[in-house]
Formats: sequence, structure tokens, C-alpha cells
Amino acid sequence: MLQRRILPVVVRVGAIYLGTTSSAIAQEVRFKALAELPFAENRPTAETAKTLREELLFQRATQTYLWAMPLVNMMGMKVGSEEKFGAGYNVLPIWKKRLDAKTLVTTPNSDVIYAMGYVDLG
Repeated sequence: MLQRRILPVVVRVGAIYLGTTSSAIAQEVRFKALAELPFAENRPTAETAKTLREELLFQRATQTYLWAMPLVNMMGMKVGSEEKFGAGYNVLPIWKKRLDAKTLVTTPNSDVIYAMGYVDLG
């Protein structure tokens, strides 16, 4: 009986470990490939310049995505709040009870009474 419970956990942990290990190896391979790009007379070749430009654009896009996540999260909460409680600057939903895992408000502190109000800056 105990083995039935433990086996799925062991499989999940193993899958997570293998996933993170393969990701780290893939990053190493990618960075090594970038570091070994050909240069001619201390200048990048046309193909090297193109590859480095594409890598830079990828890194910028990834950073933009990560920076936008809090805004997208806040906009999702605003839209959901407007659907549930109505729109307008005079609407102020307040959570008086302690928040739990089923509460659809993303917050780092579940012991605080929250009031959500949104300003229309558009």
C-alpha cells in the first residue's frame, strides 16, 4: 500500500530532476556554441554577426516577457474584478476573510485584508 503512494512521488521527482538536468546541459551547449562562433581578424563574420543579433533579440524578447508578467497578472485581476463586481473607480472589492488556495487573487501575504481598486489611466 505504501509503495503505491511513494512510487508516483519518486517518478515525479525523477522527472523534475531529469528535466532540470537536461535544461542545464542544453544551456551549456548553447553558450559554448555562441562562444565558439568564428571571427576573422578579430571581427565577427557575417554569419556570426547574424547569429549574435538573433541571440540578442531572443534575450530581449525573453526579458520583455518576464517584465510584462506582473502587468498581465494585474490586468487579469482587473478584468475579473470588473466582471464579478462591476467596473468604475467607485467599486472597491474587499476580502475580509483570510485568503486561501481557492482565492483567485495572487498575493504574497494571505493574512492581510485586501481591497482592490483600479484607476483607469487610458
